[in-house]
Amino acid sequence: MELSVWLPPFILAHVFAAAFAILALATLAPGLWRRLLRRPAPAPGPPLPRPSSADLWRKHGAVGKVLLLEWDGVGCAYSTQAGIKTVLKDVGGSARPFQMSALLGPSGAGKSTLLDILAGRKTLGRLTGTVLVNGRPRGGDFARCVSYVPQEDSFLPTMTVDETCAFHAALTLPRGTSRQQRGARAEEVLAAMGLLGTRGTLVGGVLPGGISLRGLSGGERKRLSVAVGILAAPSILFLDEPTSGLDSCSALSVVEHLRDRAADSGLTIVSSIHQPRAAVWAAFDSVSLLSEGALLYAGPCSEIVSWFESIGLGPWRPDVHGTACDWVMDLVNIGFEIKPQSNGEGRTITTRGELDDAAARFAAHFAASTAQGRLENGGSGGGGGSPGKAAAPKAAAGAAAKGADSAQCKDADSGSGVQDGGGARRRPSWWTAFCALLWRELLWTMRNPADVAGRMLLFAYLGAGCGVVFWRAADAPGLDSLRDRINVLFILVQQFLMMPFVYMSLYSADKRHYVADVGARLYTTSPYYAAKSVAVLPFVIVNTLVCSYTAYGMIGLRVESRALAVHGATSVLVYLVAHQVHSASSIIMPNEDTAFLVTIAWSAYNFYFAGFLIKADDMVVRWLPPLRWLSALNYAYPLYVDAEFRGASFPCSGGLVKPGTAATLSSLLPATPALRSGALTAALTARAPGCVAAGDAVLDYFGVTLPVWAYFLALIAYLAAAHVATYCGLLLLARRERR
Repeated sequence: MELSVWLPPFILAHVFAAAFAILALATLAPGLWRRLLRRPAPAPGPPLPRPSSADLWRKHGAVGKVLLLEWDGVGCAYSTQAGIKTVLKDVGGSARPFQMSALLGPSGAGKSTLLDILAGRKTLGRLTGTVLVNGRPRGGDFARCVSYVPQEDSFLPTMTVDETCAFHAALTLPRGTSRQQRGARAEEVLAAMGLLGTRGTLVGGVLPGGISLRGLSGGERKRLSVAVGILAAPSILFLDEPTSGLDSCSALSVVEHLRDRAADSGLTIVSSIHQPRAAVWAAFDSVSLLSEGALLYAGPCSEIVSWFESIGLGPWRPDVHGTACDWVMDLVNIGFEIKPQSNGEGRTITTRGELDDAAARFAAHFAASTAQGRLENGGSGGGGGSPGKAAAPKAAAGAAAKGADSAQCKDADSGSGVQDGGGARRRPSWWTAFCALLWRELLWTMRNPADVAGRMLLFAYLGAGCGVVFWRAADAPGLDSLRDRINVLFILVQQFLMMPFVYMSLYSADKRHYVADVGARLYTTSPYYAAKSVAVLPFVIVNTLVCSYTAYGMIGLRVESRALAVHGATSVLVYLVAHQVHSASSIIMPNEDTAFLVTIAWSAYNFYFAGFLIKADDMVVRWLPPLRWLSALNYAYPLYVDAEFRGASFPCSGGLVKPGTAATLSSLLPATPALRSGALTAALTARAPGCVAAGDAVLDYFGVTLPVWAYFLALIAYLAAAHVATYCGLLLLARRERR
């Protein structure tokens, strides 16, 4: 047992864990940290003025870049085992600059599907129809002109509001934007959304493992989602139910901020909405009403009641039906019969046939209105489209015409002068994305106390636990020492194979964030994967070496530089392989339970074919031995054995075995005359000066015939294959879309 081998890493583990625990405490609980240090809280500064949205867009070079969005005949269907399932059918409408347009309807009406199609996010299913930008088909630059705010944000709980904006600014602002310009832009949008006072506040949420962090309120999180969505000054902003999960006051605050942004800057806002309150409903200018995938109305919110009354429904009675929005939602929701025709409250829609009839009547009216609008606009194709009257004021139409010279997104003169040669905005470089993602990964890792400090202590005490159980086992006399060394080496290697199981929740959390971010086109797979791999590497190396050498020294294994180096490098590679396989399974498998099953099966496979429990030559089934080449432990365990036994000799002058072992041998073979006489037992336990056991014989027994570099090369190839599988899984995952 060498104290110098295990004590330094064990002490290092505690210092390392304490440092990161303090760092996490100072970041995640600043109030408690200040109280511990007896420091007063910083005095609040004077409130900063909120810039207008027009100023924000001018500073970012978006003047004149107003876009009119129109769609016609949009449909979506899926092939299922029961046949074709239609989600949307022949839906048309428009969304204009300076206005907020709502996609309204009951659950399952197709609002989110339509929103995804309009935003260019959906490719799954049979898609039909046309989507026009300023009267022309969407071009390749359309994605650079729009921003999509999902219903559920993907913010990391351990990042502050300022850091979250800085991260998104690095990934969304044009290439060449300096750090100072990004910081100024982030401050502007935070001021516009009323979030400057929360810049140093954590976003908050639940960390993997169940630790809950206090942070922003629900309304503040929604406003932060909008803030990062408008960082790059998009011309069109899509929002998926921005008021869901909010109380009435928070929902109204978010919608009023959005309305101000649209009115000031010419932003076109399209938002799906579900059962809004009266004040929220009043903030929208136009609405598309859907039910069962059919379009029942598209036009100004103020005319929706008159349209339904004109086709014989209603009449609307505010004292009975509530708001106009509540009434039309009750009209088109045929899933529940909540307003029978016989109760004196007016005629409503109760069957699918009546719903289809109402949709057909509006479709005819919509087509006639669109044709009339095109005639009035001289056949330009960018006209009316709303029932009865124009769908927007003339001012909005004029603003749309102002930018109608191109359906592509071009930058106007920017105050920051950030342009490329062609005028179209270029996304940040791969290196910029990698650096931003690496910074986020390091923050995510270091601020989660269970992910750094807790992991380090776990590794240290697992190593110490193994060392205590096998304390000085290598000092046993004779062949008992060889047996104990062989056994403990297998325990150590399988321990590193099993450790990643406790972090499956972290892999699943990473998967959720990745899917959300890639779906929003925030970054591509390659910089994300590179940053993720680089960020975890130093922590994996330190943790694994602490565990490995703590156990190594306490057990009393071979203390030579070559043995220590081979043993440590093997431990790191084994853990990296296991970590990568677990990560790949969590990405490729549909859920965490299935990933557990796959990794358990993989671990068992490695144990069976490690060459320790049974040698390949001893397997009776002839086709089984070749399967050992697919086991990572088939390469790792021989490296452990090589490091411990190659060229080593073990003294056995005190006897080949301990007396207890010899007694067990006699009991095991009671009918053996040599053992009954005690002669063999005496020979096995007798002192034999100069007796030495050759470690190379152990190598021959386990078939360790290849050089060390060959086993290392095999492990590296195994790790590379796991990385390829993980990366391919991420690429496939990025292509999956919701229905």
